[in-house]
Amino acid sequence: QLWTIEKREGDDGYNIKSLDSNRYLDLSQTTAVNGHVNTSDQPVRVDITFHEESGTYTLSNGSNYLTHGSTAGNKYYCSTSQDSALIEFQLYQETQVLPTVVGENPKGTQPVSEPFSSEATGSQHFRIPSLYTLDNGWIVAASDIRWTTGGDSPQNLDTIVSVSKDNGQTWEWEVVNYLADMADTSTGNASSSFIDPSIVQDSNGTIHMVVDACPSYVGLMSGNQMGQESTGFDSQGRLLVAKATAGTYAPKTASSYTYYVDLNNTNGLAEPANDNGKDVILYPICSQDGTVTDTWVDAFLNVYVKSEEDGTFTKPYVTQLGNSANRVQKNLFFQNSEWKVYPVFYIMHRTAQVTEDGLVWSAPQFLDIKAADNEKFTGVCPGRGITMTYNDTERIIFPLYDNRTGNELASVIYSDDGGATWQRGGHNSNLNGVGKTSESQLVLLPNGDLRMYSRNTINYVSYADSSDGGVTWSQCQPDNNLFSQKSGGGCMVSFINLEGTLIGPDDQEYENLILGSYARIQRTEGIVRIGSADENGTVTWLNEDVTRYDENNYFAYSCVSQLQENGKATDTFGILYENQGSPCQIKYETLTVQDLLGEGWYMVQDESEKITLTLEPQFVNLSVGQSGQVQAIVTPEDAATITWSSDTPAVATVSDTGVVTAVSSGTATITATATASNGIVRTAKLSVAVQGESGIFLPPCFQDIISSEDHEAQTTYNLDTDGLNAEGVYAIYHAGTQRILYHANGQSNTDQVTGSVSNNQLILDGQYAASRQLWRITQTEDGYTVQSLEADGAYLRLNDSATQPGARVPVQSEPYTLTIQPGATPGSYTISHTVGDRELYLSHSSEATKQYYVSAEASEFQLFLETTIPAHTTYQVSVSGLRGLVSFVDTLDPQAYSASSWEALQAAKQAANDLLSSDDAPVFDNESDAQARLDQVTALTKDLYQAWMDLVPPQTSTDKALLQKTYDYALTLSTQGVTESAKKLFEDALAQAKAVLDDPDATAEEINTAWDDLLVGIWSLGLTQGDKAMLEQLITKAEAMVEDSDKYVADHWQALLDALETALAVQADGDAMQEDVDQAAQALLNSILDQRFKADKSILEGLIAQAQRIDLTGYTAQSVATFRTALAEAQAVLADHSLSEDEQSQVDAMVDKLTAAIHGLTADGAAEPSDTPATDTPEASKAPDATQKPAQDDKVPATGDTQVMGLWIALTAASAVALASLATARKKRS
Repeated sequence: QLWTIEKREGDDGYNIKSLDSNRYLDLSQTTAVNGHVNTSDQPVRVDITFHEESGTYTLSNGSNYLTHGSTAGNKYYCSTSQDSALIEFQLYQETQVLPTVVGENPKGTQPVSEPFSSEATGSQHFRIPSLYTLDNGWIVAASDIRWTTGGDSPQNLDTIVSVSKDNGQTWEWEVVNYLADMADTSTGNASSSFIDPSIVQDSNGTIHMVVDACPSYVGLMSGNQMGQESTGFDSQGRLLVAKATAGTYAPKTASSYTYYVDLNNTNGLAEPANDNGKDVILYPICSQDGTVTDTWVDAFLNVYVKSEEDGTFTKPYVTQLGNSANRVQKNLFFQNSEWKVYPVFYIMHRTAQVTEDGLVWSAPQFLDIKAADNEKFTGVCPGRGITMTYNDTERIIFPLYDNRTGNELASVIYSDDGGATWQRGGHNSNLNGVGKTSESQLVLLPNGDLRMYSRNTINYVSYADSSDGGVTWSQCQPDNNLFSQKSGGGCMVSFINLEGTLIGPDDQEYENLILGSYARIQRTEGIVRIGSADENGTVTWLNEDVTRYDENNYFAYSCVSQLQENGKATDTFGILYENQGSPCQIKYETLTVQDLLGEGWYMVQDESEKITLTLEPQFVNLSVGQSGQVQAIVTPEDAATITWSSDTPAVATVSDTGVVTAVSSGTATITATATASNGIVRTAKLSVAVQGESGIFLPPCFQDIISSEDHEAQTTYNLDTDGLNAEGVYAIYHAGTQRILYHANGQSNTDQVTGSVSNNQLILDGQYAASRQLWRITQTEDGYTVQSLEADGAYLRLNDSATQPGARVPVQSEPYTLTIQPGATPGSYTISHTVGDRELYLSHSSEATKQYYVSAEASEFQLFLETTIPAHTTYQVSVSGLRGLVSFVDTLDPQAYSASSWEALQAAKQAANDLLSSDDAPVFDNESDAQARLDQVTALTKDLYQAWMDLVPPQTSTDKALLQKTYDYALTLSTQGVTESAKKLFEDALAQAKAVLDDPDATAEEINTAWDDLLVGIWSLGLTQGDKAMLEQLITKAEAMVEDSDKYVADHWQALLDALETALAVQADGDAMQEDVDQAAQALLNSILDQRFKADKSILEGLIAQAQRIDLTGYTAQSVATFRTALAEAQAVLADHSLSEDEQSQVDAMVDKLTAAIHGLTADGAAEPSDTPATDTPEASKAPDATQKPAQDDKVPATGDTQVMGLWIALTAASAVALASLATARKKRS
C-alpha cells in the first residue's frame, strides 16, 4: 500500500516506486475505466500538481491522469479526464515513531470516594466482589475490572484492589493483577484474563489472594479454546510450555508441550536479573531433556531472551491487541507469543505485606492443584478465604470448584505452612438433592468443624460440614430458613464468622455468630442474615429474610465483612455488592446490628462492655389506690440514666423514681429505658395488673393471644410411593442423571431439563414453565395414558423399535396406552408398551446430556405427584403467658406459705401443666376453635393467678416463741393441792396451747389467745409471769387488769397503778436505756404478781340472804340471840372488801358459824323452820374450787419467787420480733 516518491534528475517530474514490487507507476498510456494502472520496471515520469485550496494532488503524464471512479467499488485507472472529483487525491507521508510500550499496571494517584470508580479507572464494568477487614482496621476490596465488557472469560479482565484506611470514607486503588496483551479500551476471546478474586489474612498479618489466571482463549464462555489433556504441569510440578505459532490459540494436545519451566527452581537454574532497576528472578524454559533454551520467564511468565554472547537479558515485545499500536512484553499467556502454556484455568496465589503506605504485593505462585488431566476448569470461589487452627497449626483455606465430573462441585485448597505449599481436598459431592455445590464460602462452627455454604440449584442455600479441615465433607443439607430462588442458575453467597457476643433486648446472649448475604430471588432482592450457631452446628437465624437491597431491581454477587475500630471488631458491617447489571457496577455500604435486628440489640467484644437492665419485681399486682416500688438494676452500676413510662396511665402511672401507682382496674406495661454514655440503649418492661372489686386482671406478661397466619396456595411434587392414582399430574424423573422428561408445545418429540430432589420432593427447573415438565397420567381399561400439560395436550408415545440414547421420544395428538409398573424401590416405575412379542421401555442412559430414548432394557423412573394445598388461614393460641406464670410459681418457696394455701396453688398449677403437656401449641383451621382454646387457657391462668394471690405466710417458729416458752414453763408447775376448778382451768389452757403449737396454720390471733388463756391459767394457780424485756406486753396486761379492778383486792392496787404509770412513761421515752426498761418491767411485774383476786363470798352471801328470810317467831330467845349474833358477824365479813383469796378460810368459817346458828334455832315447841337447809352443814366440795388456797406441800412458788422471775428472764431472751408477730393480723396478699 506504500510508494516512494523521488524527485527526478534533469526535469521537474517524479518517480513513484512500489515498496512491495519495486515497479514504477506508469501513466504514459491510458487504460480502460476501472482497468487498473500500468507499472514499469523502469522509471516513468509522473508530474505532481498541488491544489492548495483543497489540499489535494493530481498525478499525470502529459494529458493522462491517474483516475478513480466516484464510488468505492471503482478501481484506479489512467484517463484523460479533467474532472477534479476523479483525478485529485490526498497523499500521506509515512513517519517513523517509537512505539509506546505498555507494562506498568494502572494505579490511582488520588483517593476516591468509592472502591471501584469508573471515572478514576476508565473501566465501565466491575464484577465479582471480595471484601476483607485487615487486623489494622483497613478495609480491602477486590473485584474483576472488566474494562469494556460485562462478560466472563475469555475476555479482557484484570483484578483491581482498593484499600480504605479511614473506615470506608476514601479508597486507594490499584490493578494488581494486570495483563496488558489487549488494550483496556477493547475486549475479545484472544485476551488473557484474571477472574474471581478471593482474599484472607493470616495470623502473621500476611494477606493471601487467589484468583483464576486464564491464558488467551481460556474461559467458560463461548469462544473458548481450552484443552482437557493436561493440568498444565508435569509430574514434577513444572509448568508445561509449547513453542507454537504466535497470533493464534495454544495447542490442545498435550504432546505439543515439549518444554517446561521450573518455577519452583528445583533444578537450581534460576538467575537474578535487573529489569530497569527492579530485581527479578528469571527461570529458563527447558526442553524435556533438560536443555536450557535462550528464552526465560519471570514469575509473572513475562518472556526474556538471554544473549549467548554476554549473558544479558532483553525483553521481546509484541503488538498489543485491540486495534492498538502499543507494544507489550511477550508473555506465555499471550496470543501473540509463540511460547505458550497449556490452555486451562490456573489458580494463581499472591501475598501482600501491609506497610505504612499500603499493600506491597509479592510475585505470583501458580498452583499445581488440579485433580485430573481433564479438569480444564478449576475456579476460585470468589469472596473470602478462612484460617483455622488444625492439628495445632494455622491452616489457610480457600474454596474452589470445578466441573470435571459434568457437575459443578466445590472443594478447598489449604496450606499449613503459611502459603508456601498447597494441598487439595475432596469434592463436596454428597449432594442430597441440592443439585450442585459451586461458588461456596466457609465459616467455622463452635466445635471446630468447617461449614461450606454453597450456590446450588434448589430454592434454599445449602451447606455441608467438614471435621478434618476441609479434606472431606458431610452430606449436603438445605437450610430451609435461607430461601434463595434459583430461577436462572443461582448466584454467589457470602457467609462469614463474626467476632463478639450479640445481646438482645431481653439481655439474652448469642455466641458463635454468622453473617450471610445472598439474593432472595435470582439476582434481585438482597438479603443479609445474622445467626447464632449452637454446639451441634444448628444455626438460629435471628432476623427475617426481609429484602434490604433492591436498587435497580438488582442484587447479584456480594461479600460482607465485619469492620473494626481501635483494634476491636464492631457491630458495623461492610457489604460490597453488585447493584447494577448494565453496565456492571459494585456498591459499598455499611449496616449495623440495629439495622438488621432493630433497637435494643447490640454487640460486645468483652464482658466489660455489657450493659444490662433488669426490673424487680417481675410484675406488679395492686389494688386501686395502692403503690409499689419498682427497682431498675443497671450493670455496671451507674452506667446509664433511667427514664420511665407507662403505656396506660389511666390504669397505672409511674414516677421518675419507679413508683407505680394504681389508678383504676385493668392492666398496663411499665417501660424503663437505660441510656448509656456510649449510646447503647437498654429497655426493660414490667407488667402491671390492678385488681378491682370483681374479676381478675392478668398482667400482660401472663396473657395469651390468638395469632393468625395466611398461607398462599402451595404446589409441591412428592414422590408417589404408594401406587399411582387413577388420575394425577406427575413429573417423570430419571434420578441417575437428574433429568425431567419435558415437552414443549407444538414439538413432535420430548426434551429434558434438570431437576433436583430433596426430602422426596422434586424441584422443577425454574427456567422453564411447569406445564412443559408435567404429565397427566390417567388409568384406562388397558393401562395408562401420559398426556403433556402443554397447550397441545400431546400424548407420550414410545417408538415401535428400540432407539439409541439421545434419540428423544415422540409424542402424538391422539391418546396412546402405555404400561406403568412399580419398580424395585418405592416411588420408582417402568413405562413401556408391547410391540408384537417384545416389551419396549422408556429409557435414559447414565450420561446426563443424552436424551430419553426407547430400549428393550427396562429403566426405572421416579414419578412425583403434583399436590396443591389451597390458600388458607390458620390460627394458633399462644401459651407463653400461662407457661410464664407456671415458671414464676415454680420459683416460689413452699416454706414461705401456709400448707393449705400452698396446696391450693399446686392444684391450680397441676391443672395448668396438664393442658401444657397435652399439646404445646395446636394449629386450628377456624377462629372459633382457637377462641375456645384461648378461653380455656385464660381460665386456667386466672385460676392459678388467684391461687397465687390467696397465698398466706405460715406462722414461723419465732411467731410461737413466747407461747412455746410459756408452755414449757407451765409444764414444770405442779397442781397438787389446787382446787379442781383451778386445776381444770389450767389444764384446759395448757391443752389449747399445745394444740396451737402443733397447728402449722395457727393464726397470730389464735396464738395470742392461747398465750393469754395460759397466762390466766397460771395466775389461777396463784402465779403470775412476766418478761422484763417485754415491757409493752406487761403494760397491756396491767391495763386489762385495771379495766377489771373490781375483781382484785385493794391492798396492793395502788402499787400496780404507780408501776403502770412509770412503765408508760418509760415506754414513751425514746431515749430510755435498757436498765431503765428492765427496772420498769421488773416493778410492773412485781406489782402484777402482788395482786390477788377478792375472796369468794357467794355462798356466804346466799346463806345471809336465806337467813334474812327466816321468821324468828316461835323460837327460843337464846337461839334467836345466837342466830342474830352470827348473822351480824356474817354481814360484817360480807361487807369487808379487803378480804382476799388468802383469807378465804375466814369466809368459810363464817359460813359454818351462820349455818350452825340457823340449825341452832329452837322452837318453843318441837317445830322446825320450814326453809331450813337440807343438810346440816355445807359440803366442802360445794366451796368454789377456784378460790381454794393450795396446800403448802404443793410447793407453788410464792409471789416474787425466783422461779417466776426465771420464766420472764427466759422470755426476755426470745426474739423481740415475737411479740410484734403475735399482734400481726392476717392480711390478704397484695
